[in-house]
Amino acid sequence: MENLWQDILDKIEPEISRPVFLTFLKPSILMAHDNSIAIIGAPTDIGAEYLEKRFYALIKRAFDSNTGENTRLVFKRLEEQVGINN
Repeated sequence: MENLWQDILDKIEPEISRPVFLTFLKPSILMAHDNSIAIIGAPTDIGAEYLEKRFYALIKRAFDSNTGENTRLVFKRLEEQVGINN
């Protein structure tokens, strides 16, 4: 899963400014990927919201290209562990 997320970040990085990439995308992780749903974790609520509002289409395009799926993206704060404390 970590390799998949790194591949996606590698596709996205040239398409956005370096400061935005380093601030919002680099610290994010792929928390889960199953049944064409990807859960992406960001360090803060603001970061998760920013990624969803500003980069949903870009991330989805890179994700779908890598997986061959029509993926639905869900953004969460990293502390919101998938399946734990929800």
